Amino acid sequence: MKLLFPLLVMLLILGACQPEVLTPAEQAAVDQSLIEEYVAANQLDGAFTASGLYVALADSGSGDTFPTLSDTVSVVYAGYLLNGQLFDSSAGNAVDFPLNRLIPGWQEGLRLFKRGGMGTLIVPSGQAYGTRPVGSIPANSVLRFDIELVDFY
Repeated sequence: MKLLFPLLVMLLILGACQPEVLTPAEQAAVDQSLIEEYVAANQLDGAFTASGLYVALADSGSGDTFPTLSDTVSVVYAGYLLNGQLFDSSAGNAVDFPLNRLIPGWQEGLRLFKRGGMGTLIVPSGQAYGTRPVGSIPANSVLRFDIELVDFY
């Protein structure tokens, strides 16, 4: 009995240390607020899509076609956490990716760019890596990507 009480206290303490788990709808609301604050602080000129992705096109590109999910996109990009920490970059060089293998935020956002288009995507966590941490990206992170769509085929 003497061991049971300390064990219960330890379980309560450990349980209280667990991070709060939000429902997808709650996390989406948190992300929306973070994105709105970030956009205002950085004076971005863009718009939200119905899914909550924020798109700011500096140059929509040329031509009259947009990439489709079955295309391979050639992009120059840099990815940042909202605190400004760079977590990935193509280092100024174009790299090719099948669009249908990228995070949902890129799949949606890049289909708004024409060839040569440049812009910024602010991707809610649910359209990025969600609840799982990836490399230096913490779980539930809203991400900023500065992208140039060089080509698609």
